[in-house]
Amino acid sequence: APFVTTDADFVTSITITDGVILVTGNPDSLGGRAINIQLTPTVTNNKFSWTCAITTAYLELAPQDCQIGI
Repeated sequence: APFVTTDADFVTSITITDGVILVTGNPDSLGGRAINIQLTPTVTNNKFSWTCAITTAYLELAPQDCQIGI
C-alpha cells in the first residue's frame, strides 16, 4: 500500500489502500491518544462521496458526520 510520511506533528503516517485513506495520529502530540481517521470513497452515478470514521474511543472529537467507529 502506498505510504506517505508527513512533516506534521499530529500525524504519524497516511496510507492509501484500494482508495481508502487512513491517517494515523501521533500519540506524542495528541496527549497520549491514539487517534486514527479513515476516509472511504464510494462512487454512485459517477459521483464520489466519502464516509469518515475515527477511532471509537474518540468519537466525541470528530465532526458529527464522522462519528463512526473503526
